[in-house]
Amino acid sequence: MIGALLGFLLTVALSAFVAAAPDPSAYTRTAGAGGVTVKVVYAPPEYFQAAKDLEGARRWRPAEQVVFLVTLDTHAGDLMAFDLARNIRLRVRGTGGATNEYTPGKWEATSDGSHHRAGALIFPATVSGVKSLGPGVTAITLVISNLAGVPARSFEWVLPVR
Repeated sequence: MIGALLGFLLTVALSAFVAAAPDPSAYTRTAGAGGVTVKVVYAPPEYFQAAKDLEGARRWRPAEQVVFLVTLDTHAGDLMAFDLARNIRLRVRGTGGATNEYTPGKWEATSDGSHHRAGALIFPATVSGVKSLGPGVTAITLVISNLAGVPARSFEWVLPVR
């Protein structure tokens, strides 16, 4: 009897936790312009947990760095000519509106072709001894500049993601 009651309580507690966790789609932003569709997933540890993607979490180590999974698709033009590291910035807004901007540390491609590119855009978790997404961060914006004639595309997440 006690075992059944404990099992029931554990089931209720776990279902409440799962219900409170954001759906993986809450981390995804998509925009199309200039003939290019861009999909960006902000991928902190909670994203990989919600997506049940343990392999991705092991590969990208989101607890140690700031990770965005990026996909670029087009039917015309050459996406290989686009320099991701040079044309992408992460803007971090804190309490009171102060904003910091970071450049990516690296691009790790999972697919690189002239019409389809995908991979992980990695930003350092710490810059000059300060956590880039430390306490007080209220929103983050990934800005992609000069892709297919579009001056800027912005993908924003209010933190914490819900």
